[in-house]
Amino acid sequence: MISRRALFILAGAPLLVGCVSTQPQHALSLELVQSFKFAGIEGRIDPAISGTWLSMKEDFLKSKGIAIPQPDHQNPGGQPKVPEFSHDELRAFLGRQFSERLSKAFAGPMAQELKGTRPVRIVATLHFVDIPTPGARVMRTLLNGQSGNENTIVVSVDIVDARSGQSLLRLPNIREMGFGGVPVVDLGPLTVKVTDPDPMVRMLISLQPKFSAWLFKRAGV
Repeated sequence: MISRRALFILAGAPLLVGCVSTQPQHALSLELVQSFKFAGIEGRIDPAISGTWLSMKEDFLKSKGIAIPQPDHQNPGGQPKVPEFSHDELRAFLGRQFSERLSKAFAGPMAQELKGTRPVRIVATLHFVDIPTPGARVMRTLLNGQSGNENTIVVSVDIVDARSGQSLLRLPNIREMGFGGVPVVDLGPLTVKVTDPDPMVRMLISLQPKFSAWLFKRAGV
């Protein structure tokens, strides 16, 4: 069951989480890594996840046909009543949202790089996310300047044997940051070519070459 702390991701209360910003080299040989063959990718949600992710609460409730909580005008200052829902369903919903974005950023490049003979899957776990809603972003920017426009994710990544399910290699918690929200104006195909309108995807796109550099022990990581 998803923890109470995880509900902060829906309530809009950003929290801090520890992570490693620089990674030591892993112990696997480059020859072994080059034997891996990309066989799929999956995004998972840490049961103790925290942070803020745009309108994921409302999106989840809408997907279930549940009315969005409204302020109680008969009780000014009171909190809207939170509808009942399954925490397992919530976690699965968030997992699908993360998986879609992870695949968009990682699947193509990893399929190009992992062309060996041993099928492996990439499993990334989202531990923390801070992507403010537009209103919160405006207030943060007014109070903190450009730093109020920041987004942050913390993820860990496992390379898993596709046949046995055994974890072969793990990249511990790593933080990736980005800037800006979802564009209000649709700029057409040019937006997709230059960058992605989704701030989560943009951070994952930025993280992917860093993961590859760590995996293949390239210089500068």
